[in-house]
Amino acid sequence: MGICPEIGWLSLRTLLWLFLCAELIFFPSAGEAQNDKRDRNYLIKTYQTEDGLPQNSINGIQQTPDGYLWFATFNGLVRYDGLRFTVFNPGNTPEIPNERIVRLDQDAEGGLWITSENHELTRLREGKFQSIKAPEGLPEAGADNVSIGPDKSIWLCDARMSMHRWENGRFVPKPTPSGIKTNEFYHFVGDATEKPWIMLHDRTVALPVGNGYEVLKDAQGVAVYVRAAEGAKDHGIWVNSGRKLWKMHGRTMGPVEWNYSPGERLSIYGMQEDRTGNVWIATFGQGLFCCTPSGEIKNYSMETGLSHNTLRSVFEDREGILWIGTDGGGLNRFKNALFRTYDARDGLGGNIIMTATEDRNGTVWFGSNGGGVNRLGPKGIEWMTNTPAYMTNRYIWSILACRNDDLWFGTWGNGLYRKSENNFTSWSTNSGILNSIPLVLFEDSAGSIWAGGALGLNHFTGSSIESYSHTNGLSSDDVRAVAEDRKGRLFVATDKGLNVRREGKWQHYFAPQALSNDHLRSLWVDAEDVLWIGSSPGLTRFKDGKFYFFNEGTELSRPITTIVEDNLHYFWLFTDRGVMRISKESLNGFADGSIANLSVVNYGKSDGMGSSESSSSGRVQPAAWKTREGKIWFSSVAGVSLVDPSEVKHEQIPPPVYVEEVLGDDHILRDSNTSANGRERTIIVPASTERLEFHYTAINTTSPLKCLFKYRLNTFDKNWIEAGSRRVAYYTRVTPGTYHFQLLACNQDGVWTTSPASMAVVVLPHFWQTNWFRAMLVVSAMGLGFALYKSRIKHLELRRMEQDKFSVQLMDSQEAERKRIAGELHDSLGQNLLAIKNRALMGLKKETVPGDVADQLSEISSAASQAIREVRDLAHNLRPYQLDELGLTRALRHIIQFVTSPTRVEADVELENLDGLLAPGHEIHFYRVVQELLNNILRHSGATEVFVKGTRKDQFLTLIIHDNGNGFDTQAPGFKGFGLSGIIERVRLMGGKCDFDSSPANGTSVRLEIPVNQNGNN
Repeated sequence: MGICPEIGWLSLRTLLWLFLCAELIFFPSAGEAQNDKRDRNYLIKTYQTEDGLPQNSINGIQQTPDGYLWFATFNGLVRYDGLRFTVFNPGNTPEIPNERIVRLDQDAEGGLWITSENHELTRLREGKFQSIKAPEGLPEAGADNVSIGPDKSIWLCDARMSMHRWENGRFVPKPTPSGIKTNEFYHFVGDATEKPWIMLHDRTVALPVGNGYEVLKDAQGVAVYVRAAEGAKDHGIWVNSGRKLWKMHGRTMGPVEWNYSPGERLSIYGMQEDRTGNVWIATFGQGLFCCTPSGEIKNYSMETGLSHNTLRSVFEDREGILWIGTDGGGLNRFKNALFRTYDARDGLGGNIIMTATEDRNGTVWFGSNGGGVNRLGPKGIEWMTNTPAYMTNRYIWSILACRNDDLWFGTWGNGLYRKSENNFTSWSTNSGILNSIPLVLFEDSAGSIWAGGALGLNHFTGSSIESYSHTNGLSSDDVRAVAEDRKGRLFVATDKGLNVRREGKWQHYFAPQALSNDHLRSLWVDAEDVLWIGSSPGLTRFKDGKFYFFNEGTELSRPITTIVEDNLHYFWLFTDRGVMRISKESLNGFADGSIANLSVVNYGKSDGMGSSESSSSGRVQPAAWKTREGKIWFSSVAGVSLVDPSEVKHEQIPPPVYVEEVLGDDHILRDSNTSANGRERTIIVPASTERLEFHYTAINTTSPLKCLFKYRLNTFDKNWIEAGSRRVAYYTRVTPGTYHFQLLACNQDGVWTTSPASMAVVVLPHFWQTNWFRAMLVVSAMGLGFALYKSRIKHLELRRMEQDKFSVQLMDSQEAERKRIAGELHDSLGQNLLAIKNRALMGLKKETVPGDVADQLSEISSAASQAIREVRDLAHNLRPYQLDELGLTRALRHIIQFVTSPTRVEADVELENLDGLLAPGHEIHFYRVVQELLNNILRHSGATEVFVKGTRKDQFLTLIIHDNGNGFDTQAPGFKGFGLSGIIERVRLMGGKCDFDSSPANGTSVRLEIPVNQNGNN
């Protein structure tokens, strides 16, 4: 409808014919008011077997403290959460011995007493059923009813009208009170905190007098026979004789509240006073009666919406919903209607209402598609098309009541009409207007009229008409809505963006730079000059030159056809799925970032609307209207609906939430015998379970489908899962462990439960997933690891031993080779050198030796002597002969003297007798260690003094060597590079230890501790 005019006209004509077909097929002829006896204060809904009831006779109704409603039927006990019926019978609940339940009574503790047709009795308390039998004091005659006596005591009337009191878990027979005939007691009536009345079996009542009771009598002293007696909210007693209803306080009879005129006496099966003071009376055959506090009498029957006129029970729940049980007609719910809908049955010319407006006198005008002009005034609804002056056209798509009392009508195909007093002026496309179907009518602050449609916008200023289209300022010819702010800016919504006119100039805003979508449907300017825009994808705010779109993720992301703000600053938004209500404060807070979530309340047919579908589809203005009283009219395809925002009750109490059952692989999992704490249930899940289902609910009888849920399986889920209205949670392959399924819910007003309902879930492991199996694996792994560790250590020790053995063998072979070389040097080379020396000396002794030869022989003798000394020193270094000939102690003294005597180092030696303390193979290693230490001192330390002390202490040979040299840093990375690694290795092979204590400029101390030979000397 913006591509070309022809397409727009074709779409409108198609929509018209659809409306006409619906009008002719589904609704009565226009203007023919029906004899409608509906009470628009209530919405009546019927539940029968196809809705989940096991049987259509409802014998009793009660509500337990957990919020569940309970119904007694001839086919079991029924529990109801506002959405689902659950049946309990002998097949699934053995504690209920008989499925034919005839009565439900509730005690002061919230326990539910269930009486069967055969006088069997069952008690339901805190979710558990208990069969009451002889051990619990059930009389042989069986139970008839249970009632609350003085001080909230529980009393049983058996089938023989005898009295029994519940004491310590059983019923105890009690004598009949004074003034009551034997076997005449039926049940107590009234407030349990005071001394109650007694309803007698012969249909009389007894009042407490002194320590006894007296039968209620009339002024003539005749016993008053009553059909019903029920406690009143103000602690009085309502009494109904079948013809009269009155209230009593003590022995004082109040004024007659109701005098039933027909001669026959009503058969009363139930009576209930609701929270507003109405007394509801369920009768057997005459339907339901309501006596209001003002004395008005209303009768509800099958003609007014009841499913049956024969009733068995009546009950008001904690949410103010009235429940009526019938005899074979199912269950009826009476719910207060927030919306009151009017249609052809009330006198409207048709059911498809396109537009609504209110004039200065408070008369509301409606335009109908096929039903012409209608109005609602003090005399009720009038079909104005029957009046010749209003027979302009039966297809009125827009009406506007102006401040000067003019009425403007936009018709289908006949253009625009204006009614001023009794004068009509008309315009058509031939007389200067653009649209033959004016869909949008708006009066600006100057009192001039703007009329728009699919072909542009006209402005009526006095006697002149201005026209606007895409050729002179508009972004599109298809005009959907018009609004104006206090600054005089005119806003025009089209199917191609937003147009703003100020001081004769147009400015345009399009998607995606400014708008989320160009297909606009409705506009509203609030008192702060903020523009609110309804479009196909949702709601947009235009404030201070900036657009904010309430995008996806909120409930506002729907096509919004109409926007109205009530006097409480709540927006009422007509969408493609009914009306949404949301506070403007929360919208601004969400847009400004001060709040995180939006609370939206949805309304539809279940709240009294004739239809959740708007007739305008966002093309008609005004499609809704706020009256001077603050009420709002919404036009729809099934009449026009009125809502009073001041009557909206904000339910601040969140609904109770419960996890009703848990399924594992499609099998119900039972509670364990123990609980995780005092209240939390515990479910045991078998190890082989693949799938878990948590079926949960929220108790809400007003708007159960509007309850929203979120849940989590802690600690399986990291965050809460938003479930919407879904009432089951699914999990697969939950690992073994203990979890807590937590559940939250909110009511229709967005009030969430403050603390979650919780259920402990224990998922059992397979044996290979158990702690003991894991512990066994850990112990086995540790044992295997330890065995591997020991094996590795043993292997390393063997390798070390082999390496040590090899090292010892290597050093022994080195020493043996040194000894051999030393012997060779001493015995062979030394002897040869000595022979050379001796021959040279012998030659020098001859007198005939020439002088030059004598010199050569002298040189040879000296060289040989020097070589002999060097060979001897070399042989001594390779294998000290002192060690073999003189022992370890003297060998150490010799080596100390030998290495220090040619230097300036003074040696201080204290050696005990160390001979024989070490094994023969270790003595040479010990000697080499001392030799290497002394050589290091002489080469590197720069010391002038050295102290050597050798002692035996316990089983160790201890040697200390200290010098006053330069010292070194023992923490330095290369400190072992001074030949110390060899020293340390030799000491280790001897089984000893070597400690170095040194620092720069402070000398060095070395301490050797070597185990002594156990077979050695002391």
